[in-house]
Amino acid sequence: MNEWTEFVLSLIGWGIVAVLGAVVSYFGFSVYRRHRERSMGFLASGFVALSVASAVTWFGLYFVGMDLIDCELGTTIAMALGFGLILYGLTSRPG
Repeated sequence: MNEWTEFVLSLIGWGIVAVLGAVVSYFGFSVYRRHRERSMGFLASGFVALSVASAVTWFGLYFVGMDLIDCELGTTIAMALGFGLILYGLTSRPG
């Protein structure tokens, strides 16, 4: 595959991840608003960081001209933050 094809496939893949993550986060935030349950807010925020923030970070750094390893590092940091928020949301007391 040439570089352009790889870029388009990556764009499609990250786009799917971002859209699905946004949908999951929307439902999480709607439950949070309805019940004011903090743990659900952290859970939804974690999914935002895992999906939307990771995709935006990867493509943002790529378009700025960073190396691919720097793009992966930024995405890894966003994903680690997302998993941390999800873990906190799952282990915290409701309320």
